Amino acid sequence: MKKLKIELENCYGIRKLKTQIDFSERNVCAIYAPNGAMKTSFAKTFKDMSADIPPIDLIYREATSVRNIKDEKGNDIPKESVFVILPIDKTFKSQKTSRLLANQKIMDRHTEIYDRIDAKTGALTKKLAVNSGMKRDDILFTLADDVTHDKKLFLVSLVQLHPRVLEDKAADFRDIVYKKIFTERTIPLLDSPEFKAKLSEYIERYDSLTSTSTFFKRGIFNHTNATTVAKNLKTNKFFKADHSVFINTKNGRVEVKTEKELEATIQVEMDSILGDEKLADAWNGIDKKISTDELREFREYLVNNKSIIPELENAARFKQKLWVSYLSANLTEYEDFCAIYEQSKIQLTEIIKEAENDRTKWDAVIEKYNERFFVPFRVEVDNQTDVILRREAPTFKYVYAREGDRPSVPIEETALWDKILSNGEIRAMYLLNVIYEIKARENDNLETVFIIDDIADSFDYKNKYAIIEYLMEISKVPNFYQIILTHNFDFFRTLESRFVGYKQCLMAYRLDKEVVLKQAEAIKNPFARDWKKNFFTSPLKRIASIPFIRNMIEFTKDEHDPDYVRLTSLLHWKTDTADITDGELAAIYNRMFSPGGAPPNPDVKVIDLLETQIKTCMKAPEGGAHLENKIVLSIAIRLKAEQFMISKINDEPAIKGITSKQTTALFELFKSKFPSEIKVQDCLEKVILMTPENIHLNSFMYEPILDLSDDHLKKLYTEISSLT
Repeated sequence: MKKLKIELENCYGIRKLKTQIDFSERNVCAIYAPNGAMKTSFAKTFKDMSADIPPIDLIYREATSVRNIKDEKGNDIPKESVFVILPIDKTFKSQKTSRLLANQKIMDRHTEIYDRIDAKTGALTKKLAVNSGMKRDDILFTLADDVTHDKKLFLVSLVQLHPRVLEDKAADFRDIVYKKIFTERTIPLLDSPEFKAKLSEYIERYDSLTSTSTFFKRGIFNHTNATTVAKNLKTNKFFKADHSVFINTKNGRVEVKTEKELEATIQVEMDSILGDEKLADAWNGIDKKISTDELREFREYLVNNKSIIPELENAARFKQKLWVSYLSANLTEYEDFCAIYEQSKIQLTEIIKEAENDRTKWDAVIEKYNERFFVPFRVEVDNQTDVILRREAPTFKYVYAREGDRPSVPIEETALWDKILSNGEIRAMYLLNVIYEIKARENDNLETVFIIDDIADSFDYKNKYAIIEYLMEISKVPNFYQIILTHNFDFFRTLESRFVGYKQCLMAYRLDKEVVLKQAEAIKNPFARDWKKNFFTSPLKRIASIPFIRNMIEFTKDEHDPDYVRLTSLLHWKTDTADITDGELAAIYNRMFSPGGAPPNPDVKVIDLLETQIKTCMKAPEGGAHLENKIVLSIAIRLKAEQFMISKINDEPAIKGITSKQTTALFELFKSKFPSEIKVQDCLEKVILMTPENIHLNSFMYEPILDLSDDHLKKLYTEISSLT
């Protein structure tokens, strides 16, 4: 991406913004935006874009909102390629963290092995689905839970059942459908004491009957076993080969020569048991518990399969019997799975051990974070092996460790957010989640436009500079583009000097009907870099330099120095203010900096020069830093206000008694003499509020005057001029 074309209308308070961010030389841009200009609205608009939410203006909802964000070729920027970093967002959790915790080579080897295993388990579960009546995913979790009580251990559960399947001594329940018996409604029923009591009565009578049967033997050979034998003999064409079997019945030893005779014999014996009157009474007790609409299907299934009722006494054991039966019924697929699993077991053991000991990119992120940012906690991962091998989401553990001589203490994440950490530390914790996301995007080589909204706000200087260092690092990542928004001029200035560069620094101006972005001005000391060079050629910059020169005299000499006192008369109305010439101002400048220059008309009064320059300031177009304009306007406003108040007060002794904070002292005198002139007082109060920082500024901190629109100063100048 070379350029980002942005066209917004009616988006969160931005009435209109049409601009182009140039990334052709550097893939980063810093925007200084005073509070209320556009910063938050800009970030929210891009945030909505990344979430595929239509643009909106929350105040003027009826207005049509426009959000066109394209590259230099006119292509829309995909929502996945936009990531907005807010000052803080407690709800944000990167969904890509697991990628940082996984060594790709280990994952690839693990995947290769499990692809082979999955092919076998897929074939097996397809068969198990027929027997159990369940979906494949349900089988995975249910079988694992029934065997190991851990839904994650499906493969382990399958292997664990292998000896029991090979023994093949259990009753064959392959035709019993798991899903018909165990449901969300039946499981609580089977565990209820009332149902268990009725079930116990039935089983007690059933066991009594089978214990006296010559055909069935309790715990050894029951109806299910007999049915299985009949099916196997039929499948193997036993009777068609003219074989026969002898069976012990209540009528003595009977020879059975056909399939039908065997089935009839089994049914007779079963009917003799199930037809027992006391057993029928016990069944009625069970039937009352399950004769509801919710349990209708379960009841019908039990009516048709009464032989499984005794198995319900121990539901957990019966579940395992069902799985053993299903696996025995699909022995070919099951043995194929077991064979491939045994072949892979040694490799998997080695991979798991390697995964547990692996130092991943996540560790590198954490190390660098801890080196740079001061936070009183350490972040660990409880389930790193599961993340790597099972593709699970990571579970983070936070250990509070601020005091060096006290033990570390595990802390809940919510407690850190809500009760323990300071605002700056909370932001640092949020930043860690952001770093996860950024690192994952770098690993995926995902082209991303980062909208970074005052990320350094509320940080101490150590963490603030750590953020700058981090932003500088990611500015070197191909396919990463940054738009860094800030209302902190010191942070903005540091960004410019560290890595952004002057050309990539913009300033936002909120005009009457639109927001504009312009090349930044006065990022570095304008007095040293610009105004000194043009001191004698530009009357505007010469007058704007007065506060800087006075400030330097204060630093190098003191407030009693004659030159300091003389310049004060150009910032406050004194008896000698109207007499100071442009030549005197130049002489003070030369004594301070020794350049040896002179203005074109040294005899002209500075106050008259100021009047001519005000006309230039008043005609300046909207938008732009206009630093010198704002200072000159402020000086003129202050002088006119004081001149007006002195004239109105007309009390020479009182005025001479003012030795400091002249404007405020004059205002107090004015209010005491003219308490009814409320509108005039309002105007003078604006002067006191708006001009001090602009006049008493120094060469290092002049952010307040940049934040102030010169349009406000123009209006105030017009208002104060009307008084005089």
